[in-house]
Amino acid sequence: MLTKSVWNMLPPGYTVLSEHCREQACPAPGAPGAETAKTTTGPVVRECGSAWGMGETVGLIYGYDIYVRPRKVAGVLVRLAELAPPERTVPPLEITLPGSDRVVLPFTSNFASDPVDCSASSTLELDMSLMFDADEALREYAQTGGPGQDAAGRIPIGYVYATIRFASLLHPGYASVECWAATSAMSRLFARSAGIRKAFTDLTADSGGVCCLFDTGDGAPEQVCWLNGEPTRETVPGPRFPDRGALVATWPDPGEQTSALPLRGPNTA
Repeated sequence: MLTKSVWNMLPPGYTVLSEHCREQACPAPGAPGAETAKTTTGPVVRECGSAWGMGETVGLIYGYDIYVRPRKVAGVLVRLAELAPPERTVPPLEITLPGSDRVVLPFTSNFASDPVDCSASSTLELDMSLMFDADEALREYAQTGGPGQDAAGRIPIGYVYATIRFASLLHPGYASVECWAATSAMSRLFARSAGIRKAFTDLTADSGGVCCLFDTGDGAPEQVCWLNGEPTRETVPGPRFPDRGALVATWPDPGEQTSALPLRGPNTA
């Protein structure tokens, strides 16, 4: 699987062939090496003889980054599982988290369903299909060939990838759950869809998260959806937060109790 950080290292001109096999990539027509895709160091690009044809050029990688205290990661994952399609299409994935919490999820990790022990790991990768309440942007996206709206008015989107960092890059005292789009088209959907934004904002609130950040990764201002118990539409950089450091400076110390913060839903302790 191409992780978010590794994907940014793909050579210019490479295209993703299929959302079902993220490790395979081929150069775009006319790009250097277009006749033979050569293996690079590590798991990024393999020589590929797939007949699926060219996909879209690797470009936009938008996602929602949720920041929580490490002990709340299990709650975030359980709530993500609640967004999965009701028809299980993969075997249950058993995960042991740092601190010995265990969860069972309807997803895969690196496209496998083998049990994952994260007790000594710094990250966890998940491959997910998620259901979102339909809006205009989601309906238009579904018309491009994906599954349509179900009886409950929800539309499945996948793959959505998640990188869980048990010590986040922004603040080692907080964990991050980074849910990112698999393609540029899906990234644009993430930017347009109010339903997707609401789902990740609500998930952050319901999990007792300190912050939900819409991460563009392309130099455009990032959007803060949830901060310290309140919905918001601040940007980074912006008048209030000139950089990410200014945003993180508003987070409470991860060791402090935050029972006074307004939280959505039960089981947020």
